[in-house]
Parts: sequence; C-alpha cells; structure tokens
Amino acid sequence: MVRAHRENALAYCYTSGNYTANSSYKYNLDSLISVLDSQSSNKGFYSYASSSSSSTTVYGTYLCRGDISSSKCETCISRASKNVFKWCAVQNEAIIWYEECFLRYSNHQIFSILDQGPFVTWTTYDTMLYQSYFINTVEYSIDRLIQEAYSRSSYFAEETYHVSCLGEVYDLIGLVYCAHPI
Repeated sequence: MVRAHRENALAYCYTSGNYTANSSYKYNLDSLISVLDSQSSNKGFYSYASSSSSSTTVYGTYLCRGDISSSKCETCISRASKNVFKWCAVQNEAIIWYEECFLRYSNHQIFSILDQGPFVTWTTYDTMLYQSYFINTVEYSIDRLIQEAYSRSSYFAEETYHVSCLGEVYDLIGLVYCAHPI
C-alpha cells in the first residue's frame, strides 16, 4: 500500500509479513537503520545487511539525488529513517520516498536484483492539457536521460526541456539517478 504524507513523502508498506517488537528481526532492523543513517553524511548511496542469524537478516539501502549536498542527503535519510517506522510500523519490508532521497529495507535479498516495483510517479503539475503529448515527451526525455546517466560515472543526469503547448512554453525538468552497481 502506498501512502502519501504531509511531509511530501510517499511510503510503500509491503504486506508480506510483520515483525514483533522484541524480536531478533527488530534488533537487526534497528542496527541496519542506524548504519544507513550514519553513512548518509558522506555517501549518496549505501547498502548494508544486518544479521544475527540467517533467518533474521535485514537488507537495506538508501539513495540520495545526485544533485544535492551531503548535508541535505544526511537530513533526508535521517528523516526517512525516523518516519519509516511511524508509517510502516511493523512491516518486514518498506520503502519511503522523499523528493531528495529514498530508503528501503527488506527481509529478503534486494541487492543486485532487478525489481521494477513498486512504481511511483511524482509530479508537481496542477492541470495537464494534452496528456498524451506530455506522456510521450516525458517518456522520450526519461529514456534519453537514463542512457546518459548510465554512461556517466556519477550515474546522474538532468535536463530542462522547454515544451510548447497551445502557444505556451512550459519547463519540463527531468532527473535520473541510477543506483550504483553493488
């Protein structure tokens, strides 16, 4: 279930299972979140697994946008690490997105595995005329940015496109930041 929150955040709380308050899984999850939070001051991307036994391993990762400072990354991950417990209180797996970052944890392996869901589109427009034209422009722009980001060592690309519609010119800002290879 995806939940929108007042803090300009989205949280996806998986329904595949829950943990209990004093369990080994909760202990490992707290350890994982602490490590991810501490790494965010000097790295824009980090992955870690916390385990006291193979059955209670917790895998986690975060990614900050490539165009923000390390202090903004740290602030974003700190906020995410607190709020993910509020919004996905006992779920074994959750993702929280902010505009500048995302944080994810899971009770199963998530590293080096193609996972195309959940899919979230974040838009900041009020009304969209000619939606199919807009969607085609976005798809073309994002495809180009993905190729550009993948070819750069930073795995980051952004561009502003000037889109004309009914005599008006709108700025379409595209941003792609690929997760680093693990």
